[in-house]
Amino acid sequence: MDQETIVLERLSKKLKGKRFIIGVVQGTFLPLMGPSAHTLAWLHRYPELVKLWMEYYLKVNVERAKAKIDAGAEAIIENDDYASTFGPMIPPNTLKNTSYLT
Repeated sequence: MDQETIVLERLSKKLKGKRFIIGVVQGTFLPLMGPSAHTLAWLHRYPELVKLWMEYYLKVNVERAKAKIDAGAEAIIENDDYASTFGPMIPPNTLKNTSYLT
């Protein structure tokens, strides 16, 4: 169990029924974002590799979300910055082909 989940579990024991408890998991691009310019180059040069990474990290996030629900979270938010002024500015077609948006 990671540190966030441990803290979430402790807080949920104290606050369950008094507050709505939300857990957060990182977005699929965030761990890949060394310098974002490199990521953009990889998206164009190695799209299959990026897609494999995202498939793997999606599975990791699903397991993290399950652990946070088990620890007391009533909702899970996935956060990432795919295309704002702070994000990697990924073209919509590239994003469509390399991610799982639901």
